[in-house]
Amino acid sequence: RPLNAVKLLNPLGEALSIMRTTLSHSMLETLMHNVNHFVGEARLFEVARVYLPKSLPLQDLPEERERIALGMYGENVNYFTLKGAVENIFDALNVYNAEFVRSCEPFLHPGRSADIIVDGKKIGYIGEVHPDVAADYGSDNVRLYIGELDVNDLLEMGSLQNHRFAPFTKYPVIKRDLALVVKDAVFAADMTAAVMNAKIANLTGVKVFDTYKSEQIGADKKSVAIRFYFANLERTLTDEEINVSMEKILSTLKRKVGAKIR
Repeated sequence: RPLNAVKLLNPLGEALSIMRTTLSHSMLETLMHNVNHFVGEARLFEVARVYLPKSLPLQDLPEERERIALGMYGENVNYFTLKGAVENIFDALNVYNAEFVRSCEPFLHPGRSADIIVDGKKIGYIGEVHPDVAADYGSDNVRLYIGELDVNDLLEMGSLQNHRFAPFTKYPVIKRDLALVVKDAVFAADMTAAVMNAKIANLTGVKVFDTYKSEQIGADKKSVAIRFYFANLERTLTDEEINVSMEKILSTLKRKVGAKIR
């Protein structure tokens, strides 16, 4: 990326010699500043501009894009914590069709990262920083998580108007958990999407809350723990109804991703 950046003629120093094309570097430096000052946990964001040259050598003014960078680390922080923060942004802006697919960013962990696609366009990425990159920033044992989204794209694709509202049910919300074994290459996002697209009766939410690997599970497999939420606006659901829905969920995951109960 620096090779495609605009170079300044009279920089204050080598570190400030180009116009940035990403916020990731400054976010990583900020995270490590907190780590080095014994801050046990941090969840940060920055909104700023990046400068993308249309061509080099520079013929026209670079394109200025507004970006939001997210950064976090800590004992209670993981990939899904960061993903949840991004999904909250999408909910606020009425962006309902975002997809999370395997990331190609070289500075992110290949198995704990995702590019964010909306309407076929990549608008950002999230993930754990690759251990080699984290080490370059001085982190030997702290997992760093970063994400970056294009604010211009978000505002164009989303809407601050016409929010969708739904009433709260006055009846109990029922939770059921499943621990499922799948191949290591299967994405948790594909599992939740398969369930939500199956139109399961009374299913109101799906949340991945843990992943686990061990020799007992298998070298090329992992266990994914998923929580399912059921509710009805008119009555309390029965165990029989929930069991029927859970059977459909399990059947869907077996068919779509080859999942088996752990």
